[in-house]
Amino acid sequence: MPEVIFRLKLDPASGTEKPFPDVPMPAMRVNDFVTYKSPDGAIQLEFRALRPGSTGPISPFADGVTIITGPAVTGSKPLQLKLAGRFFCSCMIIKPDGTRAAWAPDDPDPTHGGDHDVQPPQP
Repeated sequence: MPEVIFRLKLDPASGTEKPFPDVPMPAMRVNDFVTYKSPDGAIQLEFRALRPGSTGPISPFADGVTIITGPAVTGSKPLQLKLAGRFFCSCMIIKPDGTRAAWAPDDPDPTHGGDHDVQPPQP
């Protein structure tokens, strides 16, 4: 089961902590179940069309799920990938002290989220 882990790292451009996924992202295929977590706090991801030219569905999950949450350490429940394609999410980590480190919609650096390259199912 693919597991996507986001960690807080210092963003040199802003001088603040921002969430970044471990790279490389795990390989993902339609019908796989994937989980999301962070050792740095509770996690919230939001799938949306973040890139110019993005077309089609914005979420790889059934029923168009676009917001995923999970508590610190244990993370989200497993979610099944249903669509192949490139999908983009932003990420926020709520630290144990309640402060938030997040990718912001007006942030020019798209690497603060996670690119998902979901491949078709294996034959």
